[in-house]
Amino acid sequence: MAKLRLNKIVITLGLLAAILIVAFFAKEFLEDSSVPTPQVEKDSQQEQEKIETATTSAGTSNSKNYQLQVQGATINEPDRPPVVAPPPQSDQVTLKINVGSDNYSYQVKWTESMSVYDVLEKASQENGFTLVAKWNQVLKSYYVTGIHDTVCECWKYELNGQEPPLGSSLVKVSKNDTVIWKKI
Repeated sequence: MAKLRLNKIVITLGLLAAILIVAFFAKEFLEDSSVPTPQVEKDSQQEQEKIETATTSAGTSNSKNYQLQVQGATINEPDRPPVVAPPPQSDQVTLKINVGSDNYSYQVKWTESMSVYDVLEKASQENGFTLVAKWNQVLKSYYVTGIHDTVCECWKYELNGQEPPLGSSLVKVSKNDTVIWKKI
């Protein structure tokens, strides 16, 4: 009987030693500096309001501290990289007009199915410069003969640095495009 009791004590001590060893290694793993552990601070007012918003604040040094407030607990995660949203797309088309030594630049609000000619016409209406064009039935497009009081049959256009082989009324523009009209 004493021998059985002694065996139970040895087995129990062995199990306790195994648990302590596992706990020691688990503690070492959790305290590893390469694995950041968030710090939690309680705020009773925040607990009542159950805030579910994310806030960002810059620290006093070059590093940044980020706080996440969820249901009253604030979790500080130092040096967490910020999430950067892409810049919003502009709904503009840039129009540049080169008349010899005079250069003009305009921003025109882009609309769906807008053509190169529509950009020029809208800029003329909004900014008060002259535009002379005639409809060419064969080409099914306007033929520009005057911009900014310069009348001649010497105008060509580029769209994003390319010279399309079509009339300006047939070529559609997209957001952020650049149209250049040049006197040649």
